[in-house]
Amino acid sequence: MINSYEQASSALLKSLEVSTNIQLFAKQWIEENGIHNVDELLSLFDRIHLPYEVTSNVSREQGGKHVLIFYSDDTIDVLTDYSALNSAKNVDFNVVILGLPLEKHPIDSVGERLKAFKSIIPKLLLISLFTNVFALSVPFITMTIYDHVIGGDAAHELMGIAVGAGLLLVMMGLLRTLRSRVLVSLSNRVSREVSQALVKKLLKNSYAQNQQSTTANQQNQVLLSERVASVLAGPLGGALFDLPFVMIFIVAIGALGGWLVLVPIVALLLYALIAKRSISVTQKGAMQSTIAGTNRQNLINELSAKLIFLRSSGFAGYWLKRFEKANFLAAKIGFEQAVRQHKFTSIYYAITLCSTIAVMGFGIDLIFEQVLTPGGLIASMMLISRVTGPAQMLANSASRFSSFSQSKLQINRLLTQPSERDFSYQHHPLPEGAPSLNVDQVTFRYPKQSKPALSAVSFSVGRGEIVAIAGPSSSGKSTLLEVLAGLQMAQNGSVELEGVNLSQYDPLLFRHWCFIRAAYPDLLSLSVREWLSDGNQITDQQLIQALNIVGGHSWFESLPDGLDTVISSLIPDSLFDMLSGTVAQVLIDAKAIVYDYKLMLMDNPVPDYHPQAKQVFMEFINGKRGKATIVFSSHDPELIKLADKVVVLNDGAVAYAGPLKSDSAAVNNVSQNVVDEEVSNG
Repeated sequence: MINSYEQASSALLKSLEVSTNIQLFAKQWIEENGIHNVDELLSLFDRIHLPYEVTSNVSREQGGKHVLIFYSDDTIDVLTDYSALNSAKNVDFNVVILGLPLEKHPIDSVGERLKAFKSIIPKLLLISLFTNVFALSVPFITMTIYDHVIGGDAAHELMGIAVGAGLLLVMMGLLRTLRSRVLVSLSNRVSREVSQALVKKLLKNSYAQNQQSTTANQQNQVLLSERVASVLAGPLGGALFDLPFVMIFIVAIGALGGWLVLVPIVALLLYALIAKRSISVTQKGAMQSTIAGTNRQNLINELSAKLIFLRSSGFAGYWLKRFEKANFLAAKIGFEQAVRQHKFTSIYYAITLCSTIAVMGFGIDLIFEQVLTPGGLIASMMLISRVTGPAQMLANSASRFSSFSQSKLQINRLLTQPSERDFSYQHHPLPEGAPSLNVDQVTFRYPKQSKPALSAVSFSVGRGEIVAIAGPSSSGKSTLLEVLAGLQMAQNGSVELEGVNLSQYDPLLFRHWCFIRAAYPDLLSLSVREWLSDGNQITDQQLIQALNIVGGHSWFESLPDGLDTVISSLIPDSLFDMLSGTVAQVLIDAKAIVYDYKLMLMDNPVPDYHPQAKQVFMEFINGKRGKATIVFSSHDPELIKLADKVVVLNDGAVAYAGPLKSDSAAVNNVSQNVVDEEVSNG
């Protein structure tokens, strides 16, 4: 029975009049994957590249767009006119559809994201205008006090002037606080949306793409959003919106001191020239710093990956010399970069100081010439600071603008890279029962490896058959399972599921449909219920029963919140390493049992450190026999004998592929060779 989420998605796509391909794909997605909550609904939108925004309120600009209204009673309305909102219900949140599904990635994704906030800019400029007009009044009030109140002995007017000045200062403070809050909010939102887009891109990338990128590199990619957003936050953001109104203060200086106006104009020219020089020097230094820092980080990554080898081989001393050299170079370049930055900062400060002294010196001369009053000189000195202040801030932040441009280019490049099945909506329906598999001449080579991991591998798996992948270590077992799971694409040959090439199935739907267990699986920071159900509709009784079958009854009874216990609350750090022999294995085994997967791909499903796992796995295999197609790798001869067929790999090639029968002498010889090889490999 179709639920409210599925009804809302179908009604929305029909109302948007999207292409037939997308509507058909969405229908298949709903039929095979289901949509049971908001996250799954938004996952569908992400898959078909439908732009949307989740908001608590719908703005005037968004009022004419399609909007999904989520009410507190779990009902959903699809509206094209927000004025038709059912005011009798309590609205939880809204999903505003920003347009039709994209047909390609935007060339300037960051620019388009920033353009979405262009309606805020006139409001910020208006606030800045009033702030600067109020700031302009302060020097003139000061001038009035010196020339009129003090010079004219009009002390009785001082109280009124003081009250007016106090009100101006309060208004200035309130407006600047309001502007700062808006800029911080805008900066945080830009950072959140850009980082979210980058994370979604990482999730959409193929397994092979992400495998070639280090964890540190992926983290740095997400942090690019902070570099883009930092331009809007803090004093720099305020200076950006004050700069257009600097002309007001220059005109005021000209009105008071005539040719004295040349001082701020010359100062602005000096700021611009030196900032231009600073950008070119900083860019060169930043490139050197990036290279040196990358070399140092690569050595640190090498240490974490090969620590045991370095300790046991005696090469630690040589590695330490390499690191000391790379560390010294990175520190030296960083020091030189900091010295250059401080040098330019000192120059900017000198320009500001010289401008103030010049106004004072020339102003005194103008006083003697009776062109300028003493109060006018003090006002001019206050006005010059309103010119040099924003200019000094922007000039001193020239390198940040350069970093902003580079980060924006990097983000746009990352977001426009092709992902797995981008803008492709051809999806063959997945089988309802246990499928057959046919592997034909599959060859695969990892990047920078001269020897292929798989070489012309061919075998077939019948419906409901159980196949064991055997062979010595590094023979290609894990790689073969990754190819069968669609995580790695065969560079030659083909993998067919029910006679259909694996590439004809949508990878997200396919991997949710089958069960994939890695040799060293990780546990995500989910609740026990979320981990086990995996988005499927499973009752609590089924989840508890699965835990009991794999020997997790006593552990489950000890959980403080039962199925709602968050896994990360048990062990907050490295989950699998800390829970390896107990909780992790229980959760992984239970997940395989709890849902009736029709295809199961398992890499070394029974680790040596779990004594009860072998018996559990044997019972599991016997219970699934004929009901699901299972392909697993193992070094254990007892487990291999559970299979209907065995595929023996040696150096990436098939040494034997066929049935495992006790009355076959040839197979017995092959099996014995496998056992001997596994024993010899320890």
